[in-house]
Amino acid sequence: MKVKINNEKCLICGMCASMMNEVFDFNDEGLPEANNENITEDNTQEVKEVMNNCPVGAIEEIHEEE
Repeated sequence: MKVKINNEKCLICGMCASMMNEVFDFNDEGLPEANNENITEDNTQEVKEVMNNCPVGAIEEIHEEE
């Protein structure tokens, strides 16, 4: 599983980083970003929970094309 944050939707509220800072953090510009290298089979469900709790649905799953 890989995710991205749609910065056009994001409120920069920090909910994602506060719920799961090993995957979601802020870059040097103050915008949230996802560290997909830290998403594992063990924490995929937690990542989905963070996605579902985003107040504006700015966290989107990346579907890689085959």
